[in-house]
Amino acid sequence: MARTIAHRRGYNYLSRNKLSREQAAMINESFARMRHSIREKYRKKKNIKRLRTNYSGTEPVTVYVMLPLGIINMECKLVYSPDDLMSQLTTLESVGVDGITVNICWGIVEANKPRDYNWEGYKQLLSIIRQSDFKIQVCLFINKPKEGRKEG
Repeated sequence: MARTIAHRRGYNYLSRNKLSREQAAMINESFARMRHSIREKYRKKKNIKRLRTNYSGTEPVTVYVMLPLGIINMECKLVYSPDDLMSQLTTLESVGVDGITVNICWGIVEANKPRDYNWEGYKQLLSIIRQSDFKIQVCLFINKPKEGRKEG
C-alpha cells in the first residue's frame, strides 16, 4: 500500500521520536490540510485565468500550414502535379490560411554527391506558392530523408 509523504512523515515521527499515535495522526492531518489548501488555491487561480480569457478585440493570429515532407522526391522533383498543388493551395486560401511552411531537406538538395546541389523541385514548389500570394516560411533540415516516408 502506497503512503503519501505526510503519512510517511507521521509514521517516521512515531517510530523515531516515540510519538503517540494521536500525535502522529495530528501531524498527518495537518499535512493533509496543507496539501488540500494548496490544491484549492491552484484550482481557484486556474478558474480565474479561464474567466479572464476573452479574445474579442485582439489581433488575429497568422496561420501557417506545413506542406507534407514527401512533397519533393529524392530526385528533387515535385510528387504532385502543379495543377493539383494549386487546387490544394486554393482550398487552404479559402479557409483563411495566411502562409505555407516548406521543409527543405538538405539530403535531397545534395543527394548525388557533395557540392552538387539540385534545387529544381524546390524552386518549382516555391514559384507555385508565390502565385497563390501566400507568405512563405522555409525550414532547412540537414538529416537525410528515408525513402518512402509516410505522413502520419
